[in-house]
Amino acid sequence: MRNTPIVVAVSCALLLSAAGARAQGAGRPIVVASKPFGESYLLAEMFAQLLESRGFNVERRPGLGATEIAFAALRTGAIDVYPEYTGTGLVAILHDTLPDAVAADPRAVFAHVSQRFEDAYQTRWLPPLGFENTYAIAVTKTTARRFHLSTLSDLARESPHLTAGFTADFIGRSDGLVGLSRVYGLRPRAVRPLAPAVKYQALASGGVDVIDGYSTDGLLARYDLVTLVDDRHFFPPYEAAALVSQQLERDSPSAIATLTLLSGRLDVQTMRQLNRRVEVDGEDVKRVGGDELRALGLVGGKQPTPGARSSVQRSSFWSYLWDRRATIFSLTMRHLLLVAIALAAAVLVAVPLGLGLERARRVAEPAIGTLGVLQTIPSIALLAFMIPLLGVGV
Repeated sequence: MRNTPIVVAVSCALLLSAAGARAQGAGRPIVVASKPFGESYLLAEMFAQLLESRGFNVERRPGLGATEIAFAALRTGAIDVYPEYTGTGLVAILHDTLPDAVAADPRAVFAHVSQRFEDAYQTRWLPPLGFENTYAIAVTKTTARRFHLSTLSDLARESPHLTAGFTADFIGRSDGLVGLSRVYGLRPRAVRPLAPAVKYQALASGGVDVIDGYSTDGLLARYDLVTLVDDRHFFPPYEAAALVSQQLERDSPSAIATLTLLSGRLDVQTMRQLNRRVEVDGEDVKRVGGDELRALGLVGGKQPTPGARSSVQRSSFWSYLWDRRATIFSLTMRHLLLVAIALAAAVLVAVPLGLGLERARRVAEPAIGTLGVLQTIPSIALLAFMIPLLGVGV
């Protein structure tokens, strides 16, 4: 095909430009990322502010993606640190199974996960932050009374009559719906993928009957929900910790020492209060994280009143947007740039390819069939596959 060199050249140019964007000198910023839920945003922001208070240049990547995306980015050096949980590392990443006595011991799980990650992935777990945040399967009090639910075994018994609203991450994880189906026989009537930001509202409004949450979520108390007891001890310990890249550990031991200052300083009650300020009261993550760091004496500035509300009142959706106008504008421009790059690449590849196939009818049908198969690949899986080649962000 006469246009094949053009296609190859465009593809090579895209790969080289992405690789060049990631190749930075010794003075590059430390990239701090999070998963797309409230507590992860908050912990990542605390990491970032703590590093900045010690003079480090920090780049934030909030809400980067679910576990497979965030961890793939860490392994390839696209990011340097993000908050992770030991149970997630054990089950969702390592896919390890431990004896019950070991799996129930947070220290033993941390020791196992730390060693396995260092051996297999050359990544390091810093000492835990001081609290566990396990999964909490929640229902309303009305649903609990109607179906006599108090344990996950009860839920499994009644699940054919119930609609579940789970996050996409939970649906696909072996320590999520997959494992609950295997261990408890959980078979909901329907499973609806929900974004973390809307699952509590969906449960409260009756759109779904059961959701996945986290034990430190501020919204559990806000909606007065019932969390079901894990009576078969399916969920392992989920101690929160900073997971750092090999590159950061090698290039900046002082950054590792700085992040370690937060280890052991956050307990469950503190995290529930902080999460409530963000998720229920609508306070800005930067303010809440900064308040807690000052309260711990880890950064300078005036000590806040515990649980103090933001001085900026966010009385409406529009004031919320106005308060964050600079961030929204910046992210909108980034999104438009990503769309423009993708569209330009698609045009540069598709137009010559289409013209070539028009002239080479014998290969047109097999080529179109192959492209049709590629279109069936889930976008989230394709994104995880492309991170090692193209990195993340712009």
